[in-house]
Amino acid sequence: MKKQLYAVFISVSSIFSILTATPDIVIDPDRVFASALPGSSDTESYSIVNAGTSDLTYNTAISYTSKKDTKGGGGPDTYGYEWRDSDAPDGPVYNWIEINTFGTAIMMTDDFLSPSIPLGFTFNFYGTDFTSVKVCSNGFLSFTTTTNTALNETIPSASEPNNLLALMWDDLNPSAVGSGFVYYYSDTVNKRFIVEYSGIPHYGSTSLNYAQVILYESGRIVYQYKNVGDVTITSSTVGIKNSTGLVGLQVVNNYSYLKNNLAIQFSAVPKWLSLSSYSGVVPASSNTLINAVCSAAGLDYGTYTADVKIFSNDPEQPLKILPVTFIVSDITSWPDIELNPVSLSESVIPGNSVQDTFGLTNSGDTDLSYSLTTSYEVIPENITVSSNDFNSGLGTWVNSGGINWVWTTDTNNLDGTSYLQALAHTSGGGTKSSIITSAPFDGTSCSQLYLNFYQYAVFTQSSGTVEYTSDGTNWITVYTKDTNIGGWGTPNFQKILLPVISPTMQVRFTGVFTKLSGDMWNFDNVSVSGPEVITLSWLSIDSPVSGIVVPASAKDILFTCDSSGLAEGIYYADIKVESNDPDEANVIIPVEFIVTTGTSLGTPANVLTSVAGSVINITWDTVAGAASYDVYSSDYPYGTFVFLANVSTEQYSFTYTEPRKFYYIIARN
Repeated sequence: MKKQLYAVFISVSSIFSILTATPDIVIDPDRVFASALPGSSDTESYSIVNAGTSDLTYNTAISYTSKKDTKGGGGPDTYGYEWRDSDAPDGPVYNWIEINTFGTAIMMTDDFLSPSIPLGFTFNFYGTDFTSVKVCSNGFLSFTTTTNTALNETIPSASEPNNLLALMWDDLNPSAVGSGFVYYYSDTVNKRFIVEYSGIPHYGSTSLNYAQVILYESGRIVYQYKNVGDVTITSSTVGIKNSTGLVGLQVVNNYSYLKNNLAIQFSAVPKWLSLSSYSGVVPASSNTLINAVCSAAGLDYGTYTADVKIFSNDPEQPLKILPVTFIVSDITSWPDIELNPVSLSESVIPGNSVQDTFGLTNSGDTDLSYSLTTSYEVIPENITVSSNDFNSGLGTWVNSGGINWVWTTDTNNLDGTSYLQALAHTSGGGTKSSIITSAPFDGTSCSQLYLNFYQYAVFTQSSGTVEYTSDGTNWITVYTKDTNIGGWGTPNFQKILLPVISPTMQVRFTGVFTKLSGDMWNFDNVSVSGPEVITLSWLSIDSPVSGIVVPASAKDILFTCDSSGLAEGIYYADIKVESNDPDEANVIIPVEFIVTTGTSLGTPANVLTSVAGSVINITWDTVAGAASYDVYSSDYPYGTFVFLANVSTEQYSFTYTEPRKFYYIIARN
């Protein structure tokens, strides 16, 4: 368990569920690792444990998470490809990606096959990796073919073209009068390659086809049909097939199936994982052992991953995910990391420190290489570094320009109080500017800064600009407006990021007004705020932060928790252990640090709640030797817990005024 805290959600239904008999699912171990030689298999096991007080009902599904995306539907062929279209409940979403304004056009004549075009990544198709593809004018792509045939056939078929992506394999003619072009685009940001047939007619027809092939680096294939020509609807072949042509998946051949705004997805994942049980009932205080069989049959060398999704009637954890890692390799020996303990808790009085160790064991067959880093679990508060509500005039803000901003308190207002206003001038000619600038402020106490303000503007012939500076010299525009916005009593609110943070910052508002235009700009309640920078250093690793643990041995890792500068409370951090363990390459050790006077005897058992009106009562079991109990609270489960009260009995009552609160109980002697 990461943290021994008790969360109180203020609702009668939540409290009722705590007091009612319920199942409690635990998966042991919390991950599965298997390895096998090519063509062989490995069987590992896990237990579904019911630590609750009533029957646990479970159902299991497998989701493959590596090599290729999760399967679609329809099929499968003998390799494992399946298809699903966008009309199916779990099908792909039709989402046309227009590339004809920036993609590369392929200059095509009738019956044209392009040279190989680089994909920009490696794409696996029927178990073979490709880095380029050829595009044919007749509505298909191929990784290897040399044919440009317009005579579409059924799939599978040994005749060329093979290694085929048949989008709308038919006699199309991009050289016809009125035809568009075929484009391609390698979208490296989104890891996909797109080919678009943009306005290509069937031979002898003027009805145009708009369709796309999208290849994703993950192995997923998507066909999209924006508009299907009248002839092509009933005379094309749609599908895929492998290098021999003897394994393939046909969606349609010369039949009325295609339609506008349709998407078809092809994907394949080798079904290498099977379970001895996929559903069942586990009685209270009992467990069920499940065998997980990982088969390397038909798999290449490599690492395969999957999630075993376990759905149950546990009200708190209706879905548990068990990650499975399967390595197909000639290597049969691996390191295996074990940590003891798996979580850490230390307690000191303010101003003191404590040093302790945790064990890092290698129970595997080869050397374990590791490295250690620390991080802190904090939720920063939002703080304000500069503000002006203009309730008492301009304050430290300074006017400049041809028209002064005026502090106004008339009946028209933005928030019921005073505000700043600039109006169009009535003397002179042309335009004049109203400029008001804030006093300098230091923004470095925030990790991000946002400028916030409310406004009402009438800009028929005028405009407004908001700028900021981080050096006192160079002003950066972050907002402009030249149309009406907001209203009296219904002001417009703006929250604008200030990208560069420094110790000497300012903001300014500039209105440029045309004579006699009747325009105006009003704003109020200006603030600059953001999440506070929190720097913590109470946790340190005293042992070397990297090293090697030989097989069947262990190392003790020395660490220190130092409360210098910390107030009484509960603090959290993580020690991250990165290693060459193939299925636990990153392991987190949660660290709890309690800074308090007195001696902690730990957390009591059986923390229960009851409700009477608006009063919540928390009770717990007596802890041997405890003279009193400290109660801490936090707005977040992993935030800093602040000392609330010390009580001499095994209960604490309070009137709740917040939608949720988290409490932590510690026994003291």
